[in-house]
Amino acid sequence: MNAEMRRAQWSAVEQLLNASHLSVGADLPVRILVKARGEDSLDRLHLELAHQSFDVAEVQRGSWPFTRRRWVVANSREPLRIERAEVDRWLDRLDEGLKDCGGSVATWAPLVPGV
Repeated sequence: MNAEMRRAQWSAVEQLLNASHLSVGADLPVRILVKARGEDSLDRLHLELAHQSFDVAEVQRGSWPFTRRRWVVANSREPLRIERAEVDRWLDRLDEGLKDCGGSVATWAPLVPGV
């Protein structure tokens, strides 16, 4: 995720937390959407995500008929402190591990109870 997308996502997360009467700094599980280069990278991405304490919830094909891109939805096994600096460090580590496997984080969101 580039810096502009991170800022936009963080703004959306703050709105979600406010609407849910939760504060920044809450410990919550996280859902991520990972862009995979293609079918051949899925096995490596599954292993890397498991190594980083994620469970793959589903794999979807891209919306364009001729694309080889896949989208991997994964949920964290452990909660993350939802603070900007903490999330940025976490995204950096996650992206670094996924890069070598043919993937990158497209977006993320905390899993807020009841939403």
